[in-house]
Amino acid sequence: MIAEVLLVLAGHSSSLFPTDHNVHPAFRPLLHPGEEQCLEALGRIAFRYRNIKKACTILSRSKSRYVCALCATLNQILKDEYEKLVVDTEAKVLKRDPELVAHRSFVPLSAVRATFAEWDSPLTALETLMDQLQAEKYWQPGPLIDMLLARAETGVHRIADIISRLSVAVQRVWRANCPPSWYTDPLLLLILWHQKILRFWKEPCPLVSLLKRENPSFMWDGHRDHKSQEVAESVTARAGA
Repeated sequence: MIAEVLLVLAGHSSSLFPTDHNVHPAFRPLLHPGEEQCLEALGRIAFRYRNIKKACTILSRSKSRYVCALCATLNQILKDEYEKLVVDTEAKVLKRDPELVAHRSFVPLSAVRATFAEWDSPLTALETLMDQLQAEKYWQPGPLIDMLLARAETGVHRIADIISRLSVAVQRVWRANCPPSWYTDPLLLLILWHQKILRFWKEPCPLVSLLKRENPSFMWDGHRDHKSQEVAESVTARAGA
């Protein structure tokens, strides 16, 4: 069963979970209630992981280079961290590592559950992020960066770290694709960096509307979020060059 569970965690389908994360009714009489609870918790992690990978595959075909960059970075993070954890766990089982294999003879489901518990919250957050990304037909860089920075403001370190890395990936593409004149044109610099100027411009102004779609809000407020420090400093340096 452990081999089957690890395959499910790696993203493969299984008769254990025919539809979602619920254990197949035929297996329930064979399981202790605690084992069933552990199995369904692991099934929930695997189910969210598959949903995220499926959403990434769809969003990777987006016309938005910013969404594509986000998906490429997320796939790499999952490969380096989550998928590596699945492989490392399987290796420990095969080597009968005492950390997982009790008395070097059997693997408690609770031990596997504890190993993957750290991914409960991150996968939940990433699944909701994918849902939000799919809800919009096309993401402009400004709103996308703002949304990622807002989601990174959380007390869960792993979630904050992952979303911050996604934000940095999008910001790098945004910075690379900004027209050079945006860093040198004095009028545009005034509009970007001096909030008082904006009070004289109403929302129907096409220039203001365009810049707000194309740039994150920290460019307008003069506020340099720590997650955007690298980008903000680079913009300032290029403007003064």
